[in-house]
Amino acid sequence: MGGYLSNSVVFSNTRSISFSDFSGYTGGAINCPYGGLIFSDINGNITFENNKSSSEGGAIQLRGNQADMPGNLTVHNLQGDFIAKGNSSTYGGVLFSISGHLDFSKTGDLIFENNMAQGNSYSNGGALYSGGVANHMSFVDTGNMVFRGNEAPYCGGAIYIDFTLLDENIAPILFQNTGDILFENNQATYGGSYQCPQLPAHQ
Repeated sequence: MGGYLSNSVVFSNTRSISFSDFSGYTGGAINCPYGGLIFSDINGNITFENNKSSSEGGAIQLRGNQADMPGNLTVHNLQGDFIAKGNSSTYGGVLFSISGHLDFSKTGDLIFENNMAQGNSYSNGGALYSGGVANHMSFVDTGNMVFRGNEAPYCGGAIYIDFTLLDENIAPILFQNTGDILFENNQATYGGSYQCPQLPAHQ
């Protein structure tokens, strides 16, 4: 159990939000076992730092189902930056999501640094892990994006997406109208920056 447990969580019309030094079995800071997480209209930064999970999602764990309760992460209209540093878990150093969309739109900079998937030789997603059905990631109208120094022993030093999407017209990973994008010093056996087993990213 992480620092905050709920079916779904919404943060809206607030100032800066910070989660630091939490730990748990799943979702070191936020654990939503049957739903999603929304950050909307935030006047400041969102920070996840030094959170740990021994299983899934060092900072955030989201589990959904395709029918009625997707495990989505939505970050929309963020006036500051989204910062995730030094988080760790077996799968998804920062975030682990099953059957959900990870959507960042109208944000400042997105910074993922020194996060780690660790625990066994098949750990994936040093920063972000997305799996299940009808899952994708989108980064639209954001500031600069930095993925630096993230690690996973097996797949996806920065990003791992096990892509099973029902609509073939939707990209597994979409970068659109962003600032500069930097992948630097991320490490994994397969896909040091990102690993998408079925389809490449659309840019």
